[in-house]
Amino acid sequence: MPGTPAVRSAPHSATMTPLVRERVRGTYGPPRGHLHTHQHAVEQPVTALRGVTALLTTLRQRPLIRFVIVGAFVTVIDFSVFNLIIRLAGAPSAMHALVANTISFTVASNVGYQLHARITFRSVRHWRGFTAFGAVAVMGVLISDAALQALLLLFHLLSLFETNSPLALNAAKAGAVLVAAIWNYQGYRIFAFGGHARGRQQADVTA
Repeated sequence: MPGTPAVRSAPHSATMTPLVRERVRGTYGPPRGHLHTHQHAVEQPVTALRGVTALLTTLRQRPLIRFVIVGAFVTVIDFSVFNLIIRLAGAPSAMHALVANTISFTVASNVGYQLHARITFRSVRHWRGFTAFGAVAVMGVLISDAALQALLLLFHLLSLFETNSPLALNAAKAGAVLVAAIWNYQGYRIFAFGGHARGRQQADVTA
């Protein structure tokens, strides 16, 4: 019709050279790879969200994993107090290491009780549970001290480290922590948090 602007149409691709075809694509359609890039950008947050959801579900249903995470934080406290006391001792001996281990383990255990009750086993804290926890912790101290002394003696007999050096003391401390952690988990799960933890976990799983 006269006065009506002409509608520009894309040239037929069969009559175009590759260079012209690329220019036409830029004029009449989205840039090459634009749709794929947009789709990938949308999928990334969705995939990340699914991963976070799966991780939270796993943590919710498996107290052992929560125990390891909380235990790692408590272990940092344990080693920090232990090394502070060793440093204050100046020239530490095996007896200094024993005293430092007992104090650091006790401090870390009290912090661990609060965190394990709230996060790991999700148990209601009450005096009976704390009494059971105290018994588990005392046994844990004895196990940890025995393991520490045994490892220090082993290091001395095998001449693996310089006697009572910070490296030897921390290596023995690490072994004692691992040994005590096995007892702590079972003791907390069965005695300290027992039925309250199981009831709370069942509610979590069925929620």
